[in-house]
Amino acid sequence: MKFELRQELKLTQQLIMTPQLQQSIKLLQLSRIELVNAINQELEKNPLLEDETFDDVSEGESMQEIDVAKTSAKTKEVTGEGDGREDFDWDSFIEYFGPVGATYSREDGENPSLENMLTKGVSLADHLLWQLNLSRFTEIEKRIGEQIIGNLDSNGYLVPDTDEIASMEKIELQQVEK
Repeated sequence: MKFELRQELKLTQQLIMTPQLQQSIKLLQLSRIELVNAINQELEKNPLLEDETFDDVSEGESMQEIDVAKTSAKTKEVTGEGDGREDFDWDSFIEYFGPVGATYSREDGENPSLENMLTKGVSLADHLLWQLNLSRFTEIEKRIGEQIIGNLDSNGYLVPDTDEIASMEKIELQQVEK
């Protein structure tokens, strides 16, 4: 007699009926009158449920007629008169955003973010020039920096070498390398 130990993997498909699925299948099989009766029974059993949809349902009325009546009661008629300006608070809108082309200086310190006012993306050269102007350099160092930034290619690499930049600016090589 031979004993052997082995492992098997078996794949099966099963349908597990949850209570919610069972209830929904049961409710889908009911006719309209049976469904109304089942809902009324649940309303009588559970005091937390409220009857909003089936208050005035008579057996002769269709659900479509009830839906049309309830929707027309909730919505107001659009007459086409006016353009909605009366409903919108234009004073607070103009106070917060200001008229077109105005500067955004508010006394309470809540300025709109700069991201909302940007119109174009910032390139690498623009960003580097901005950083260069923030730093404290002499005029010669700023000229060298502008020359270096202006000679960067689209990938950010310096195209001419430092000798060429020194000859263009007519300064010593050590200042460019610094």
